[in-house]
Amino acid sequence: MCTLTAINLAATGVGDGYRVVMSRDEQRTRSRSVEPEWRDIKGLGVVWPTDPDSGGTWIGAAESGLTLALVNSFPESLPALPADLVSRGTIIPGLLDSQGIEDVVDRLSQMDVERFAPFRLLAIDLVGDEDGNVSPRMLILDWTRQELAVETHLDGPVCLVSSGLGDAEVSPRLELFGEMVVEAGLSIENQDAYHEHNWPGRPEISVMMSRDEASTESVTAVECRVSEDEPVRMHYRRLSL
Repeated sequence: MCTLTAINLAATGVGDGYRVVMSRDEQRTRSRSVEPEWRDIKGLGVVWPTDPDSGGTWIGAAESGLTLALVNSFPESLPALPADLVSRGTIIPGLLDSQGIEDVVDRLSQMDVERFAPFRLLAIDLVGDEDGNVSPRMLILDWTRQELAVETHLDGPVCLVSSGLGDAEVSPRLELFGEMVVEAGLSIENQDAYHEHNWPGRPEISVMMSRDEASTESVTAVECRVSEDEPVRMHYRRLSL
């Protein structure tokens, strides 16, 4: 249960790079997430917040410029799940040291994905051209339990939504993203405003959602700016339930 957006910062006029924001919606009975912590994987600095119930995460970034973010999928017809189901939260920690999005695709394809429930994984990295310009590349890996499909989105923007009520129930969030962020003009301000949005009378399908058993638990943003002294930053805000 989440809303995930990604924009190319070059389109906003604030420099080369990208920005990812993820609103995490969770059951009120689930343990509260733990703030992001920098770690070392094979000499590479990586950062992610932790879900203490699974020990995994829903979003992570590496100092290499790679960011991964995962939303659970809830199709209209739910597929049968295996008895030895593995938490999807373990996927990102196992892939963050990948050498770019191609390596993410290769390594995920080699995992035993049959043990995961459906998900969509957004992968973003940075690539330079012969003139020294750097731009993001975005793709989505969609595991439906029938296939692992790869969708290339070039430099975005991207919006993914999911809900335990069924992904189709929160599809109005996609149209809202088009109105508030794409048509209104790509900007950090519009992206943040979108993640704060609440429809009067429709809190259960809003981006900043709330219903009896679940609500938006936190909002995490990753900014990767090529020209900054600290090129990868993660900002995390935990909300009151």
